[in-house]
Amino acid sequence: SSLNIAILMNEGNTLKDVNVEPKDDKGEASEYSTLFRAIKDIKKDEEILMDYADYDTDYNAAGIGHHVEQSKMEAVKTYVRHAAM
Repeated sequence: SSLNIAILMNEGNTLKDVNVEPKDDKGEASEYSTLFRAIKDIKKDEEILMDYADYDTDYNAAGIGHHVEQSKMEAVKTYVRHAAM
């Protein structure tokens, strides 16, 4: 795997905040691309935000798989608690 400019980008808090996405040289969405295209107008001084879900991350290879799974389980428990209210 290779690193690209995405390591310097933050993620939008919601999908409405996202203003770029990875696209290949033909303009097609691609999780393997190192190219990014604006998906809406970006104003001067506006932060460039992506959706981290555009990339498949092997958290186990990064050594944090257990923490990620634990976080997912906590998120599910929180969702279930709130849905039951």
